[in-house]
Amino acid sequence: MYNISEKLGHVVAADTQSAVGSINDAIISQSRMCATIVEASIAADLPIGAVQGTLAAISEGLRNMVVNRAGVADAVRELSQIQRMSNLKEVGFGCPTGPRTDFFTSASADVEN
Repeated sequence: MYNISEKLGHVVAADTQSAVGSINDAIISQSRMCATIVEASIAADLPIGAVQGTLAAISEGLRNMVVNRAGVADAVRELSQIQRMSNLKEVGFGCPTGPRTDFFTSASADVEN
């Protein structure tokens, strides 16, 4: 059995929650950025190829963030396993994420006439 101080457990849990929240926020922001660029290109009546390179770069970055998120999910499972094998197995540190309440926004790239 591992002997881990509860204070240290709370620090690890808080950092884990912060990291997962940051990754989630980055995925949401990059997804919105992609949509905004498409909306802006439509509003500016740009040809389809004008922003294709930009969208490809953004989507590649987004794909990498999703892969990174999977790695963090694996790390969270490993941390949970360590906790179960420790003196802290009965301590509730909370989940790495909670329900988002600020996901939807009224922001738009539409041009006002």
